[in-house]
Amino acid sequence: MGALIQAIIRFITGLFGGGSDAPAASLPAGGGAAPSSGGMAASAGGAATEEEEEDPADEEFREIQQMIAHVEGGGLNLNGMNWQDPKAVWTHQFMIEDAQGQGQTADQGAQALGYDSHDHFQLVNAYVTGKWSRLGVDEDGDKTVIIDDQLQNAMMEARMGMMQNAQAAAVNADPTLLEPVEGVSVDVWAAAAAGLSGLGANGTPAQVVEILGQHGMDSAKWDAVNAGWQAKMQGDVTGAIATKFGAAFTGAKGVDAGGAEPVTFDRFVEVMTAQEAWSAQGLDVNAQLASVFNIDAGTYGAWSGYWSPKMGTDIALTRKYTELHDHYLAKYQGAGMDDDLSL
Repeated sequence: MGALIQAIIRFITGLFGGGSDAPAASLPAGGGAAPSSGGMAASAGGAATEEEEEDPADEEFREIQQMIAHVEGGGLNLNGMNWQDPKAVWTHQFMIEDAQGQGQTADQGAQALGYDSHDHFQLVNAYVTGKWSRLGVDEDGDKTVIIDDQLQNAMMEARMGMMQNAQAAAVNADPTLLEPVEGVSVDVWAAAAAGLSGLGANGTPAQVVEILGQHGMDSAKWDAVNAGWQAKMQGDVTGAIATKFGAAFTGAKGVDAGGAEPVTFDRFVEVMTAQEAWSAQGLDVNAQLASVFNIDAGTYGAWSGYWSPKMGTDIALTRKYTELHDHYLAKYQGAGMDDDLSL
């Protein structure tokens, strides 16, 4: 739990050592919590007996529960925060970080949000984290304090929300950002790109002309439109154009980001990882996609448009991705490829 656990420990130290009314700045900078009735008792010689020892995870969790009880007994001003809305706490965390990026101190950023200081915010943050904590076991079977996935998901949702707000602000501040290029909107550009991507490497000039014509363009105009939008997108530090293009591209491929799965997550990660391995081996990725998976880059792009946003807000999917990626990377890097590629 990192820095937040340290905030909890400092809180507990102040609670039992310095008193609950001690200002946050006066709390010790580190160290463990003061002994409590459930902790390890020292023997006459100063050392704890084996029978008196408490599992570190049990001790940590007990201290968290003591902190929670104190807070809920009125021992801390929560500044209106509700532990059941962790996204709000994460949003404040990111707003404080943004304020620091603009030259303010952490205290100034926190005070602008109604906290007494940044230490005050850290204690509220620690309380919310504590409420989403539980005892469990790690991958080695050892007892440990675990943070519920919902708290991690809330962090990613808050970050995505901040990004979306920044993009909306950028568009409002600069209406030219999404102005059409050569009379072609970003939606039409994305739809044409999606159509062209569906042709693959074997698309004929006649097919290209047909698709561009459906969107009111010929090859010369497409080149100008594509170059113009690409340049605007590269200069857009907020990612507003890329986000809008991605949504339009995915929609043009017939994939609804909120609809049914276009492909399983396992298959999506397999195709993603295979491309990574093929690129590292110097293979023609587009040819491999067609040969091995019978899809084109556009189809994969549509799959990505469905699964990538979900990975951005679901820590369980992120963990699953890591496991699948490692498995498929070993498969497509060369070991056993000939045995496994009969799909």
